[in-house]
Amino acid sequence: ITFAGTVDGTKQLQLDAGQGNVRFNAAVGFVTPLGSLEIIKAQNIFVAGGIATANSDITFNSPAILTDDASFKAGAANITLNGNIFTETGEANDFSATADGNIRTADITTGGGNISLSSNKGTVTTATLDAASAAGKGGAIALTAPAGAVKAGNLNARGATGGGNVAVISGDRINTGNIDVSTNKGDGGNVFIDPPGDVEVGFINAQGGTGGKGGNVDITTERFFRATSAFTDRN
Repeated sequence: ITFAGTVDGTKQLQLDAGQGNVRFNAAVGFVTPLGSLEIIKAQNIFVAGGIATANSDITFNSPAILTDDASFKAGAANITLNGNIFTETGEANDFSATADGNIRTADITTGGGNISLSSNKGTVTTATLDAASAAGKGGAIALTAPAGAVKAGNLNARGATGGGNVAVISGDRINTGNIDVSTNKGDGGNVFIDPPGDVEVGFINAQGGTGGKGGNVDITTERFFRATSAFTDRN
């Protein structure tokens, strides 16, 4: 199923491509937000520009491939991405999901593009978020849930020429895997973690590389902080 141009309208859009692909070659709902969007089944979903709905759920049950920078907006509803999100091979595309409701994603890999997930009134739950760059600076990762908890897998913003920044802000508690903003050359990225409740992470590696310095790590909480893992210093 291929949409060659933009898609707009207030009605519900439900797609089932079976073993085929769903391809959006332009933005969806950015002029007139869709009533809702559910992709029941597809081998892959290709997204360019992004998707917006009028306060209703966005649900993907298949992997998605970003062919350009993409922004998902669900208003007062939820965003659920049950399949992994990737950028096309050799590209670095930014990805951002904004909603008042809960945001839940599988793995997201951007090839060095930025990742930003923000739930205004709900929770943010993700698997591994990988904004690492093998050739340039790592992308930034920002997770924000001012009214709810944040739970994430590993957060990787490592870069060859500089680490990306990682910021996790919650109105409740924060639980993540390992956080890596290190680099082989230049400055390591900064890490900022700020909830009122408990914080649990794996390790935090903000090492700088040749000609650079390590990044700043700032953790502020009114309760407990725990790091459950460790890493080996490159020296």
